[in-house]
Formats: sequence, C-alpha cells, structure tokens
Amino acid sequence: MAAHSSQKVLAPERLMAKSARANFEGLLRKTKGRDDVFGYRWLLSPAHYKYPFDVCDVNANSNVGFGKGIYPKNKMPFYPAHGHCICRIQAVYKKDLGSKINNRFDNRAVDKYVSTLSEKDINKLFTRANYEQYKKTNNNKLINNYSDYVDPIVRT
Repeated sequence: MAAHSSQKVLAPERLMAKSARANFEGLLRKTKGRDDVFGYRWLLSPAHYKYPFDVCDVNANSNVGFGKGIYPKNKMPFYPAHGHCICRIQAVYKKDLGSKINNRFDNRAVDKYVSTLSEKDINKLFTRANYEQYKKTNNNKLINNYSDYVDPIVRT
C-alpha cells in the first residue's frame, strides 16, 4: 500500500520529534538527580524559523527569573510542547547561574512575554476568542498547546 503524500512529508518530522524526545529522556536520566544541575534551558530547534510562531517561542523566550528559557528542574514546560516539537533542552548548572540562582520563580513570566508580542504573533498563539478571554484572565492555558509547569519524569 502506497503512503499518502502528506504521510511522506510528516514521517521525517515525526521521526525527528521522537528523536528529540529520546534525547530529552537521556538528558533527564543523566542530570535529574545531580545536585550541581539547577534545571534546563529550552532552546528552539535551528529549523524552527521554518515554522510559525508557537508555544515553543514562548517557552524559549520567557524568563521565569533565571534567564531566558531557563527553568528549575522541577518546574518546566511540558516537553515536547506539541506533536512535532524538535526543540532542544539543555542542562543548566548552578555554577553558571551566579546570583540568579537566588531569584524567585516568576509565575507571571509568560504574561510579561506575551505582552511584548506583535499582533501577528499573538494571532498565531491564540484563537481570537481565546485571546479575548486571556486579556481578561491571563490564563496561560488559553495559549495553543500551552501546558502548566511540570516536574519532568523519565518514562520507563
């Protein structure tokens, strides 16, 4: 049976997404229990420029207090952010944070980042109805594919 043309196009993306998830799992296995690791940095894939603005841009550019895209080990965006996510996650060591290590987690970081976006980018992150509701409530779950911060676990 021949594959549909859209399946041929999506197959490499699915494979890359599975590979990215496997790399993240390996990183977690190596670093989750290490005391010298503060957390993780969300990095956009080098290929991300080919895709529309999305929740990955939010995750990579929000600053919860420790630097752009840096999250504590036990409080980071769910990874992968969507079915074809090929972003990279990098360990961040305590020694590299300097005085930022004493900062408090800023739960309003996403709101602050969203407030800097152009209308064009906002239209890619929200449906119109969801954005109107977001402006009233600042409920991040209204962002397409957004998830609350989680303590990532290694799947067995």
